[in-house]
Amino acid sequence: RERNSSGAKGAAEAAVVGTTITSGGGALVSSAMPGDLERAAYLAVRMPATFAAVSAALSWTREVCGEDFEIRNMLDLGSGPGTALWAAAQLFPMLASATAVERDARLIEMGRRLAVNSDCAAVRQARWLCSDLTAGLPAGQWELVVCSYALNEIGEAQRAALIAQAWAR
Repeated sequence: RERNSSGAKGAAEAAVVGTTITSGGGALVSSAMPGDLERAAYLAVRMPATFAAVSAALSWTREVCGEDFEIRNMLDLGSGPGTALWAAAQLFPMLASATAVERDARLIEMGRRLAVNSDCAAVRQARWLCSDLTAGLPAGQWELVVCSYALNEIGEAQRAALIAQAWAR
């Protein structure tokens, strides 16, 4: 019985996480994943789908830019557990460094634990910053800036400002 109720609770948490991430209410979400159960649900349910979406977008980018197009460094905004880092590492073998910005310290911890198993040094040695996207971008320049679903977690004016800052990098 306990297993069934735990499984039902996990499924409910996954549904809440999915709704929170995709609803894009237009206001800053203070904590999309308040507990470890929600984070585990994200890793199990949303991370594979996010990886597939980011991989598809980066594959299309590489196709449009040509086979010789390489990325050596990247900035991942709203990185979560580093999903886009993994996708970029798979598609751009020359990736040498990565910076990940995430507001949830526990997701950063999970991302670091996952990264230990990566074949890519850029993922294993990524620079993780615990910061809110509305606080501004870290100093630096990158060949690739990724900000996917996190854009839904901030207001429209903040989103426009973030995109303008990211584009300038």
